[in-house]
Amino acid sequence: MPPAIGPIIGAVLVVAGVATEIAVVISAVVSIAVSVAMAATAPKPKRTPARPLADSSLRNEAHARTVVVRSSIEPHRIIYGKVLVSGPLLFAATSPANPAILNLVVALAGHECEEIGDVYLNDELTTAARLAGHVTVFKHLGTADQTADADLIAENVGWASTDRLQGIAYIYVRLVYNSNIWLAGVPNVRAVVKGRKPYDPRTGTHYWTANAALCQRDYLRGNFGLAVPTVSLDEESWMAAANICDEWIALAGGGYQRRYECDGTFQLDEQPIDIMEDLLSASAGSLVYAQGTYRCYAGAYNTPTAALGQDDLRAELTYAAKPPQRELFNTVRGTFVDPTKYWQPTEFPAVTNAQYVAEDGQQLVADIELPYTMSSPAAQRIARLHLEKHRQATTVHFPAKLSAIGIVPYDTVTVTLPLLGWAAKIFRVLSSSIVTEGVDLVLQEESPSVYSWAEGETVGDAAPNTALPSPWAVSQPSSVLLQSGRGIYVTSGGSTTYRIRVVCVVTEPSVTSGGWIEAQYKKSADSEWISGGIVSGGIAEIFLSPVEAATLYDVRVRATNDLDASSEWLTVPPHLVSSTILYCSDMMWVAEPSTAAANYQRL
Repeated sequence: MPPAIGPIIGAVLVVAGVATEIAVVISAVVSIAVSVAMAATAPKPKRTPARPLADSSLRNEAHARTVVVRSSIEPHRIIYGKVLVSGPLLFAATSPANPAILNLVVALAGHECEEIGDVYLNDELTTAARLAGHVTVFKHLGTADQTADADLIAENVGWASTDRLQGIAYIYVRLVYNSNIWLAGVPNVRAVVKGRKPYDPRTGTHYWTANAALCQRDYLRGNFGLAVPTVSLDEESWMAAANICDEWIALAGGGYQRRYECDGTFQLDEQPIDIMEDLLSASAGSLVYAQGTYRCYAGAYNTPTAALGQDDLRAELTYAAKPPQRELFNTVRGTFVDPTKYWQPTEFPAVTNAQYVAEDGQQLVADIELPYTMSSPAAQRIARLHLEKHRQATTVHFPAKLSAIGIVPYDTVTVTLPLLGWAAKIFRVLSSSIVTEGVDLVLQEESPSVYSWAEGETVGDAAPNTALPSPWAVSQPSSVLLQSGRGIYVTSGGSTTYRIRVVCVVTEPSVTSGGWIEAQYKKSADSEWISGGIVSGGIAEIFLSPVEAATLYDVRVRATNDLDASSEWLTVPPHLVSSTILYCSDMMWVAEPSTAAANYQRL
């Protein structure tokens, strides 16, 4: 591997979807863990309601790549998948034998291509009936043994047999002048091109494909790209990513499409890091350099490879539950390149999670650009993944013992810490750094449902931050018992006061350790509730008094914890106060008191 590659990537790329301050670049392991794509698809939220998207770099680039360029120093263009492109005008001359004929040579790609398909003059196909007899197109795919165009040589315009343009895909367009056809002068020339033929390690062959992982691998390996030797690639990860990209996804309107395809183009004067970011955006992908090899991961869930717990900690754990408020968003919108609209950037329907909007109190919008995505469902799929990854933002700095030395970036692990309410909670490894005492891990919460997809679907929080109950959600009391009569009364001086005995139970620790239970009552015929008293603890005995015998009463109870958070009222079925009176004498129940003047109380 060229010595500059690792440091360049490590210095430039950041962890998308996580607060900037936790992005970590380490010397032994360079981690490029990306939520949806790298910086190209890590948008900043806009704290305004959705509005039409402004002009963007994708719009400008898409326009530029479809316009003939008159330049003698134009960089080579690389094409992956299928895309509409133009290019530099390499040659233009009229034929000496017939000055009405204009000969144009337009380069399309700086490499061999699979196919040059439809050719357009401005927005009109060259096969249109109106142009018959006025345009002829000759296509050259840029093979290594490509010969000079014989028809152009025959025009005697200075094109020689040595002008082979080997390794350059181009078209020779012959136009015949007609003032009624070429009203605006020389037309813009564009063509639909199937580009490079990546190598597939699964089959050991080169062929044309739009498989996003294979296109990313081709750029990483190519001498026009990062020129990474094969020995520096973890081929198992690349094959797994390619399989994910090839999966078929059902569409709501019928039919299927591949999960992740890469259709786009770039020029070699662009920064390699920017190119790689854009390529990864097509697969919601991640590129990780760890333990001396480059590993590719497409946007999909992978099964945890390790389990961490209290015994694996060597120091205090720290974590952040959510991103800063200024970075939150609950809606993702953006642009993709739409072949049905002249291959121009087009807005896909915004993806919104209603639960997140309710939590945030307003719609917070993030914009993304997907320059290598060519369908609206695919763009929405990536946008939803980006949204859900962003909201699963609990990030953990886990100082582990040497037992975690085999854990590498982008692995998924489970963490069990009962004090935090984590029982095999899933996290993805953002970085792994070996230190003297052990391994420092940075983890972000993860969930399989982040990657599931049904067109138009949104979900709630896919990975709740903790399984501990919310301190503000208090359960209602249970096992409520109401009693009256049979000694549940007070007598004094011959007067009897009837009462209702309420017994209920609450098991929540926040109530039993410092909270209380409250009861209220009223005649069923009345509307106003009467406070019946408050007692502390989780098992309550409350006496509601005074009440009238042979009368129907409503009773309700609720629990309040040590943070003053209360449960909903629990209203029990109406209770008819019993008029049965029993007195206690010599530990025996009798119908009348044995001593007329005595005062009796039975609780």
